[in-house]
Order: sequence, then structure tokens, then C-alpha cells
Amino acid sequence: MPAPEGGLGPRRVLVIQLGDIGDLVWSVPTFQSVKAAWPQAHLAVLVPYGLGDLVRTEPCVDEVFEIPSPAGLWRSVKENLSLIGRLRAGGYDLAVDLRTGDRGGVMARLSGARLRVGLRCDDASTLRNLMFNLLLTPVEEGVRKVYGAAEQSLRVVRPLGVEAVTTVPRLGVDAGALERVGRLLEEAGLEAQKGSFFTINPFSRWSYKEWVLKRWADLCRCLNETFGLPVLIVGSPAERGRAEGIVGHCPGVATSFAGKTNLAELAALLHLSSLHVGVDSAPPHIAAAVGTPTVTLYGPTDWKDWAPVGEDHRVVTARAMACVPCYRKGCREEGVNPCLEAITAADVMEAVRELVSPPR
Repeated sequence: MPAPEGGLGPRRVLVIQLGDIGDLVWSVPTFQSVKAAWPQAHLAVLVPYGLGDLVRTEPCVDEVFEIPSPAGLWRSVKENLSLIGRLRAGGYDLAVDLRTGDRGGVMARLSGARLRVGLRCDDASTLRNLMFNLLLTPVEEGVRKVYGAAEQSLRVVRPLGVEAVTTVPRLGVDAGALERVGRLLEEAGLEAQKGSFFTINPFSRWSYKEWVLKRWADLCRCLNETFGLPVLIVGSPAERGRAEGIVGHCPGVATSFAGKTNLAELAALLHLSSLHVGVDSAPPHIAAAVGTPTVTLYGPTDWKDWAPVGEDHRVVTARAMACVPCYRKGCREEGVNPCLEAITAADVMEAVRELVSPPR
């Protein structure tokens, strides 16, 4: 890693992660490892709009930038120009893009960083590759190993001499968010104590990752009958209607919190949860990172690449289906997957019982 003149390493580092929520959570080990490699450096991260709250509490991160919201044309232009100005004023020695999209490369170039590093990717656009003055080929390229999703980012910085200090994401919980969530729980007539409820996330941006909605109601009843705890449904504002539909099938057992929390508050809510059950989406990653056991349902996607790692986490997949994972978006039609339909509430409860003991 070339060092600034008179220094032992970069003084100001910008790490760009413009992926989804799960990508950002799994990049936390990379942020920690970069800070450990160059503890004297000011570490800034650039993330998508609305995701900054997830990493603002991290001690290793000194500054967080967000891509502006896709508002009206004039406002977007104005906010993007403001962001570029702030990045250039940062005087970064090093900018590292953890992904292979065009926008991350363009932002690395516009940051004015002296050294701009990206992953060598033959499938990327010519424009993207021209934005960097150092393209790296990971030494693990072409070798199938199970590292968990942290490896997706760590492999980009390893050639710079950065050694992984961990491969398991850990997120801090914002005290203000925890207080706000406590009030929300009390307003819903629920205890604001850790371990006093379960959380579930039935939803994904991609329907082919979702389980049959009626079975979530069955699962809620099983959880409540077995453990005597209420179930909270988390999700986005757009998923509020479907969450209320699940509640309607198990009244008095489940409560919808869909659309009621921002990301920092969602992390706080998941932290208080006794256990989280969800599909291949963002909440299981956040729950695991804030120290909550998880059970995650996987269909056509490969759990080995993304599922939380450790003894406190379980994966549920269709049994005796050799085609899993197929990576397809539907077998009979878009969004319909027999591998998810084959999973029963009893299958999920079996995994839950391995992590939570029923009360005597």
C-alpha cells in the first residue's frame, strides 16, 4: 500500500459501499479491519441514502456520507454537488469501492482521492474501470470457500495489506433509538425488556425469497403457544398491509411494527427481541449483528453465502430437494418456489427450539 509522503499509511480513507442493507452490515468487519490496519487514519464511509444510521454508532467509523435521496431533479443535482464538494474537501489519500457498479467508481473518482482502488471485474463497464488507478485481483478469486458474506468486502482490501480482525459483523445500538423503541412498545401494550417478545420478517424486496404468508400466522401461533411470548412483525411502510393481514389471521398473538421504525430503531427492536425469524432479507443480518439469535428461511438462494454465522443462528431449507439452491426466481412462474412452499411451520419450530427453551 503506497503511503503518503512522510507517513506510515493513509491519513484519510474513504470506503464506498453502495449495496443493500445486508451488504452494508457484512461490510462492518472490513471497516474495522481497515481501521485496525491504519489506526491513525480518519475513516469515512459512503453508503446509500437512508442507511447511514446503521453505522454511525461504530467506533471505527469517523464520518458517514449518504448518497442523496432521489428527489426532484433540481434538488438531486444540488445535493449531489454538495456531496461531491464535501468529499473533495476531505482530502482523501485512499478511496476504496467495495462493489463493481458504475456509481461507486464514479464517486471514487469525484472524491479526488490520490489512490482509487476497485475490484478488477471484466464484466463491469469500461467507464467504471477507468475511474480507478489501481484495480485489484483477490488472491482467493476462483476458489470456493465458505467465509460468510464478509469475504465479499474483505477480499477487496486484503491486497492492500489489510488483515481481517473479524469476519462476523457486530453493530452497536443507538441509545436514542432504544429509548424511542421502548416508548413504541409501551404504547402497544408490550414490555420494553430484552427477551420479552419474538420478531419475524416475512418480507423481501424479491418475492421469490418469501414464504407462504398464511404459514407465518401458523408460526406466530406456535411461537406464542410454546413460549408464551408475543410476536412482532417488522417490515417497511410498503409492507404494512401484508403485515396487518398476518395479524388478522392470529389476533391477540401478533402485532405489526411494519413501517413504524427507521433503521436505527429497527436495530434496537431486533436487539431487544428474544429471537428473530425471517426470510433471506435485511432484518436477519441486522438481528445477528446486534446479538440476537436468528432462524432464516432459504429457498433458491444459497445460505452458505449470506446466512449469519455462529452457534446462535440456524438455517431452514427444504429437505430432500437436490435442486436447492438453484438461484432461479421461480420454478413454475415468477416468484413461486416449491422449495419454500415445502417448508412447514413445524420445520421452523424445530430450529427455534434448538435456540430457545420453552418455559417450565
